[in-house]
Amino acid sequence: AVQADEELAVLAEAERGEDVIKEKYEDVMRRAAGSAVNSLLLDQYASVKEDHDTIRDMRDARR
Repeated sequence: AVQADEELAVLAEAERGEDVIKEKYEDVMRRAAGSAVNSLLLDQYASVKEDHDTIRDMRDARR
């Protein structure tokens, strides 16, 4: 049971880190709206969000 608890804690912390990354991207995308780099940021954000959602789903599957 300890191992399962530790795994859940690691996944929860990983998701928290991904939340921070998502928030940073969202902030930068707001400030870069209409600029030449916005398309690149949107592509990267999609990847970040996908990773976040994968970690969230892994965490939820272990609850």
